[in-house]
Amino acid sequence: EVDISELGTPHTRGLHIVPAGTVNRVMGSGRHVLLRSFIEGEPEIYGGGAPLVASDALARISISPKTPPGLIAFGSRAAGKFEAGQAVELLAFLARVTERAIRIWLKQS
Repeated sequence: EVDISELGTPHTRGLHIVPAGTVNRVMGSGRHVLLRSFIEGEPEIYGGGAPLVASDALARISISPKTPPGLIAFGSRAAGKFEAGQAVELLAFLARVTERAIRIWLKQS
């Protein structure tokens, strides 16, 4: 059960452009998936819903070498809902599928 979901100044509901360096600051430079248990949601990621977020699951997306990294973020009001040690394969798979779908969409635009 996820309480808030955002794709990283909102231009489209659920889509945010975050300041340069935000993804690497939050995720670390080499990490592709991150589960955090007891957090205060970042407004850069969750916008006005940030105060509701007590744990989250994050997945880095990379559209091309020319674009900055993106982030898929699932936030929960329940602290401990997401935690290190949980399986992350499906979240990583979702990130890869999202990357490919965005690339296809951009080629068609």
